[in-house]
Amino acid sequence: MQLTITIPEETQSILELRAKAHGYTNLSQYVEKLILMDLAISKSFDEILFPIRQYFSHSEETIEEWDLLCEEAREEEVYQAEKQKTMDFS
Repeated sequence: MQLTITIPEETQSILELRAKAHGYTNLSQYVEKLILMDLAISKSFDEILFPIRQYFSHSEETIEEWDLLCEEAREEEVYQAEKQKTMDFS
């Protein structure tokens, strides 16, 4: 689908600067990304959790096992962040 919108020149200039700052050479691609991000943010909690609920309904994995996996991932993330801080000060 192609969509045409009219925006003030000042808004276009700001969008072009932001697109460039994010590595986009095409303003249309940047605006498309913004729209997709907005749609993703506006999903309901049920929509976000649907794939996880579907996975558990067909899996033998328990919610406790999933919690443990998530906790281990969080701990690894914290460890890596602390390790990076230490390396940055060296």
